Amino acid sequence: GARALVASGRNGEVVDAARPEALDAALGAWLARVPPVSAAGLEAARPSRMTSSFDEAVEAYLAALEAARGHRAAARRRPAVLQG
Repeated sequence: GARALVASGRNGEVVDAARPEALDAALGAWLARVPPVSAAGLEAARPSRMTSSFDEAVEAYLAALEAARGHRAAARRRPAVLQG
């Protein structure tokens, strides 16, 4: 999920949704270190802070699926060894 795209302290924080005090603390810390946005800053797109792009994450997921398919197919082709 999104947790894999968040680098704690660099582009966000992952907090336990069942602990609102953790969310409050994380938001407070973020607001304290991020400069306010000016009207001029709203006219242009800001650079991404993600450690990988969405496309890279999707490609990695698809590669993992393909590797799992290959592993399962290879396992089906191997003869079973009977214990006895």
